[in-house]
Amino acid sequence: MKKINFIFEAGEKFILHEMLIASNSRFSGHLPLDAFNSLVEMVHEDCSLFLNESESELLAAEITQRLLLLSLVPQNETWHPEGNVFRHTFLVRKNLNEIAKKHLLTPREFFILAMSAWFHDFGKLETLNFSDKGNPTAHGHEEESAKLVDQITEKFNLQSSEFITIRAMVDNHMRIHVLPEMSKKKRVKLQTKMENLKAWELLHHFQWMDANGKNASEEDQFFFEDVELVAKRIIHQHLRVNK
Repeated sequence: MKKINFIFEAGEKFILHEMLIASNSRFSGHLPLDAFNSLVEMVHEDCSLFLNESESELLAAEITQRLLLLSLVPQNETWHPEGNVFRHTFLVRKNLNEIAKKHLLTPREFFILAMSAWFHDFGKLETLNFSDKGNPTAHGHEEESAKLVDQITEKFNLQSSEFITIRAMVDNHMRIHVLPEMSKKKRVKLQTKMENLKAWELLHHFQWMDANGKNASEEDQFFFEDVELVAKRIIHQHLRVNK
């Protein structure tokens, strides 16, 4: 029986949930756990590319718990017709598979892009706001996401060159979208920084992954609905218990 501990932060509340993932789970007869299990396994597999088993389990749980919360964070439909932040994040990560087919990525490069995909919009929870017209906004989310990368890597003592690069990818993932509009000085500064990390080409790969994180298949839609049902059940239960 596999046990995963989730600690959610909702405002000033910390919600603790211990979820049992097994065929005889008390949830198995009511919730579609196959999709949730596949998400956990996907994240864990990505973490395992460069981390040991203990580190992978801890980081995968941290990422998954944030993804469940991000399933409740809306986005502006004009820019994100795919829906909430979790859906976009999953599609960005899925696009890495296309990049890997077209380019000869090293395991290290694949790991950096995978972690960047999972982390890049983490900060949209803290920066969520609404415009006068009622549209969701997340100004400054890239900086907040980079801060969360710092907190997580410090929490699990993941101080490696890979995570330094991942942080830079997350922090600059919006800038690469507006590269043509940037001043020459700012372009050179960004390029120099990423080239020093051997990640300038990776940032361009990520720009494509992010820009195309909108196209969900019918299979993706079913997957999203199942994962989000699990997320709502977990969060609702513990908000009720801990209020």
